[in-house]
Amino acid sequence: MIQKLRGNKGFTLIELMIALVLTAVSAKVIYDVYLAQKKSSEINEELVGIQQNLRAALYYMEDEIKKAGLDPSRNANAGIQIADVSTIQLTSDFRGGENDSIDNNKDGTIDEFINGVDDDGDGLIDEADEQREWYDGDTGDPGENVTYSLYDSQSDGDLDLGRLSGGGFIQPVANNIDVLDFVYIDSAGTVLGPLPLDSNGRNNIRTVEITLIARAEKMDMDYTDTQAYLNRQGNVILAAPNDHYRRMLMTTTVKVRNQGLN
Repeated sequence: MIQKLRGNKGFTLIELMIALVLTAVSAKVIYDVYLAQKKSSEINEELVGIQQNLRAALYYMEDEIKKAGLDPSRNANAGIQIADVSTIQLTSDFRGGENDSIDNNKDGTIDEFINGVDDDGDGLIDEADEQREWYDGDTGDPGENVTYSLYDSQSDGDLDLGRLSGGGFIQPVANNIDVLDFVYIDSAGTVLGPLPLDSNGRNNIRTVEITLIARAEKMDMDYTDTQAYLNRQGNVILAAPNDHYRRMLMTTTVKVRNQGLN
């Protein structure tokens, strides 16, 4: 007797439709996870870039604020020349006397510097005691008269942190800086004001608190910045923008080591 084969009917149309739907749902879930991870990675990369931008800017300002007022000859009138909420001008005297043929420190020896010469005649070349005459009694040499402020370096409507040295042109230090905020504090820990400080107030500065707020270059339409930003004194320095830019605030405190030494 010939028996009929069973179980060779295959998949029904309904089963195929269910399989296709499940496959599509799985693919969408996988794709959504991929997009979420990709966006998270882009956000993290963007925040790291903002952080590095802020750290570099604070490093440069901190280094030059520490040198403000350096005036070994007491003739350069070095110090903090402008102390405003978003502008600071710093002068110091740390170069210019390397090869000026002048006995700057009045020790009887001219141009003590790293010059390959036994300046003091002790048989040793360029040792520590020959490297003292680096000042020249003024603040006119490169890097001795520096101003930090905000400006629009690319004429795109976005503010950037700029550094002006001497009579040159202002140069960008960090882009997309929404806020540059200075707080000036005296030896007793009292905040000095009103700003800009007059000469007496500037002479009393012992500490400078710097706060920067930087933002991302591009908007994220899935994000709204509703945060108000405060400095360490608790003052609002940027009201909630309510826009679609991510921002980061960073603050540092700098001791002005050469103020009050004259």
